[in-house]
Amino acid sequence: MRGTRTLADIYQRCNVAAIEPANYEEAVTDQKWLDAMKEELKMIEKNQTWELVDRPQHKKSIGVK
Repeated sequence: MRGTRTLADIYQRCNVAAIEPANYEEAVTDQKWLDAMKEELKMIEKNQTWELVDRPQHKKSIGVK
């Protein structure tokens, strides 16, 4: 096709860097990330996506990333 480029080529030409915090400690010091985390939790609660429950004492819990 005429005029098409690969996604990698487009990214390379943009010269844009999106810097994300490496961990929670970095994110909690940035007001934009705090606001984003609050908004995400607000939507989870609004949509009732998950329910927080006590961890069973006799079973291993499954971690999430």
